[in-house]
Amino acid sequence: MGIQWSDLHLTSAMSLKVQDNDGDDTTVLEAALPFNVQLNWDVPASLAPSLGGQFRLRVYAESMGPGPETQIGATAFEPVIGNKTSYQHVVTVPAGALLGEGVIDPVSGQPVSGLYKITAVLQHLNPGANDNSGYAEGAGLIQMRTP
Repeated sequence: MGIQWSDLHLTSAMSLKVQDNDGDDTTVLEAALPFNVQLNWDVPASLAPSLGGQFRLRVYAESMGPGPETQIGATAFEPVIGNKTSYQHVVTVPAGALLGEGVIDPVSGQPVSGLYKITAVLQHLNPGANDNSGYAEGAGLIQMRTP
């Protein structure tokens, strides 16, 4: 996935990895434990010296079948550093943020699958939101297990 840099016809890469509470990359997690989403993105070298401002990062989960579609973890902000072209930020998702397999969804009353698609959104702020934005999707689905 990637980032579009307004009318400059520039793009750059953005990716995410889901990590369990031990820092290992994984696709199966325990619903009762916290986990991390590691975000990586690049700024075009020609743009880096003059960018300024900060990045706003948000991570979302979409349930496959009954279950929540929600932001997970807190909204994060990463300052732009002059001439820096590679960035990384880790969003911590608290324990219980996503329902595990078989748990009853309080909205639909149906048992959830525990399968989720994870997506991150990046927006450049200078001082407010502008046209520089992008997103990254996780590679496949994650499963939240209920012990």
